[in-house]
Amino acid sequence: MEHISLYRKWRPRTFNEVVGQDRVTNTLANALSGGRLVHAYLFAGPRGTGKTSTARILAKAINCVEGPTSTPCGVCDACVSISEGTALDVVEIDAASNRKIDEIRELLDKIPYTPTALRMKVYIVDEVHQLTAEASSALLKTLEEPPAHVVFVLATTEPHKLLPTIISRCQRFDFSLVSAVDMERLLEHIASREGIDISEDALGMVAEHAHGSVRDAIGVMDQISNLSGERITSEQLAEMLGEVETGLAFEMVDLIADRDTAGALTLTGRMLEAGTDPRRFVEALISHLRSLFLVQNAANPSEIVEATVEHFAKLEEQAATFRRHEVMRLMERLGDTHREMRWSESPRLVLECALVRMTSLDADVTLEGLAFRIEELEKKIEGLAAGGGSRPPVPPRRKAGGKEPAKAKKVRPPEAAPEAVTGDDLEDGANAAAAGEQPPGAEREKARRAWIAVLTELKSTGHVKLYTLLEKSRVMSLEKGELTLGFGEDSSFQMEALKNSGDLSTAEDTWRRFTGESVVIKLSRLGSRATVAAPEEGGTGSVGRTEEGPAENAARGAGETEAQPPSRPRSPAEIARIVKERFDGEFVEDDGGGKE
Repeated sequence: MEHISLYRKWRPRTFNEVVGQDRVTNTLANALSGGRLVHAYLFAGPRGTGKTSTARILAKAINCVEGPTSTPCGVCDACVSISEGTALDVVEIDAASNRKIDEIRELLDKIPYTPTALRMKVYIVDEVHQLTAEASSALLKTLEEPPAHVVFVLATTEPHKLLPTIISRCQRFDFSLVSAVDMERLLEHIASREGIDISEDALGMVAEHAHGSVRDAIGVMDQISNLSGERITSEQLAEMLGEVETGLAFEMVDLIADRDTAGALTLTGRMLEAGTDPRRFVEALISHLRSLFLVQNAANPSEIVEATVEHFAKLEEQAATFRRHEVMRLMERLGDTHREMRWSESPRLVLECALVRMTSLDADVTLEGLAFRIEELEKKIEGLAAGGGSRPPVPPRRKAGGKEPAKAKKVRPPEAAPEAVTGDDLEDGANAAAAGEQPPGAEREKARRAWIAVLTELKSTGHVKLYTLLEKSRVMSLEKGELTLGFGEDSSFQMEALKNSGDLSTAEDTWRRFTGESVVIKLSRLGSRATVAAPEEGGTGSVGRTEEGPAENAARGAGETEAQPPSRPRSPAEIARIVKERFDGEFVEDDGGGKE
């Protein structure tokens, strides 16, 4: 017995059987029921979404013995001959292979003749956009003055390539990609009727792999049907399709979120040893992160993301574990990795290095990595405060002679991970101590973290010039909606350029989107140690926020000479004393007994 492909076997025969195009089929059915037929239709949309099948159903609806009707019987001679492709009055032509003027003219010359057996002639021209200019002009002439017994159905995947005059003479219907949910429902029905044993997650994988094309999805099911007697799992299907299993993408992103470097490398090794192309793996991760990005940002993500109901629920759960800028950062990093892999002799090594940078804070020395380290420090500080603000006890160390010293407070950051303290942090703390200031507090750290995120966003969204001018700025203070940025002597050019550019509003808008609070950005020069302003009464002291020189600072500080820093550099002993006083600590003698 001749094998019939599943796509031919399961081609829709009525408007109700067309999947995912209710808006199109309902409109056509209503027009048929109301006797409002037109002489030319244009079906536009992606491949495999039912354009040609709907055209055949329309031909049956027009010529059914009970018609014109929105529900052709399917058993009369007209319906049977059209379904089998033997009806002489229903002509299908592929414009991709019959695109020249001579071939179209031969077709059009037969149009004036009346139908031989059916009520009306129906001409279905597939891929009509591929007709030559001369052939398109000849078709246009016929569409302008069509015989009453002819209906044209033009189908195309690229309607923008058609002559506007052709489009204007047709009633246009746009077909859309079929959702993964509708696709999964159809495939489940076909699998049950055809006796195909396939797991639920594998079925969802087929639905998503088709990317909205019913023809592609049923084609995969046809391929699977050859494995009769076996239960098809997602692992088998991934190998068959050359895809990355959906569950593995979820697992890898979870490992990245947990910063589990060892687990990420182990999973990568397992996949690549199984034969997965590392480039394909990165593409799958980027696609997965894109879905998370859409879940976080789109108004109706379920209408955009190609996912089954179960898959979408998992995406929502995982998206909730990330901040929006984190997902964007991961997509950008993997995009750079994919480009680098093209020219590398060892794409696996490129991928592994990228995973280490994404999962290990101390391995990422970029601006984005700094932002993550500061965020980790902030989380730990907030967690400590939520627990009552007390520091965990530090076990005393013995001296060389074995005598235990009295308990003492140590000058150390509260439970901050070592990798969270950057060179900039140490420099700022040292400068503050040397100038007699308080070290940066939690509020300033929050402002700094937010500013780093703003810089990252400006860079990633194409505001490169603005990013370049701002990248050397330092957050000096955030008070009453005014964000003051300091510029050193080596960045005076950038500061002057910013004053004249008028682009600071872009940075202010970005700050508002990230923090939900509005600020006005002010620019100031970072004062040297000889020009640090005296602390205000009851305040913490800050670097001069105006562009004052030594003379102005000296005049403003008259009568407060004790607050002015000395002209000579402070010795290490003096700096240590100031730090001890600011943190209310005591010195602990180190016996060299090893690491704490």
